[in-house]
Amino acid sequence: MKFATPLPVHLKNYSPSSYLIDKIYLNIHLDPKNTRVFSRLQIRKNPLIKKASSVLKLNGYKLHLKRVQLNGRTLSSSEYHETENSLE
Repeated sequence: MKFATPLPVHLKNYSPSSYLIDKIYLNIHLDPKNTRVFSRLQIRKNPLIKKASSVLKLNGYKLHLKRVQLNGRTLSSSEYHETENSLE
């Protein structure tokens, strides 16, 4: 598995995240051919950001998304956008 070299973020280009992650729960089932990860994130808008983006982007690489839930409700695929490297 080869990952792209991350690009540096210069202080002049940095902006704080619009969202804060308070808790992360991971349940990982390792398997040589089919590792499964269940994650639950407790996320909230950053109160210090006055014009917070309404889009939350999660990065990932070669993931196969099974389901997305928000506040216990399973979202339909029209309610989020999945690419090869991210989920919005």
